[in-house]
Amino acid sequence: LACAALLIASLRTSDACLATPGTTTPTTTTTVAPNTPCQTCATTLIMVTTAGNGAKPMDRDVVDMTGACATRTFTCLGMNANIEINRFGVVADADDGAVDGSATFEVTCNAAGTAWQAGGM
Repeated sequence: LACAALLIASLRTSDACLATPGTTTPTTTTTVAPNTPCQTCATTLIMVTTAGNGAKPMDRDVVDMTGACATRTFTCLGMNANIEINRFGVVADADDGAVDGSATFEVTCNAAGTAWQAGGM
C-alpha cells in the first residue's frame, strides 16, 4: 500500500502515499501568530499527487506552527505503507525501526519562509 505523491515545488520532489487522481487530503494546522518567516510557508508549496496502483490519499497531513519554525508531517497508514518522494526515494513503514503500518515524512519551513525542506533536500 502506498500513499499519495507529494510535489515539493521548492525541492522539486514528490511523495507518494499513492492514491487516485483528483483526491484532496485535508490539512490540519496548529497555529500561533507567525513571528518569523520560517513560520509562513504556504501549504501550496507542496503538491500531493495521487496516481499509481495501490495509491491513496495521505491519511494525515498536519502543519504545526508551535515550534521555532513550522513543520508539516505526512502520514500514510496501511499494510506495507510507504511515501514516495520524487527523485529522492521512498520512506517505508520500517524506516523508523518498527513495522507498524505507518510511514511518516516530515518537512520544515526554511528560514526565508519560501520552501519546505527535509533531510537537506
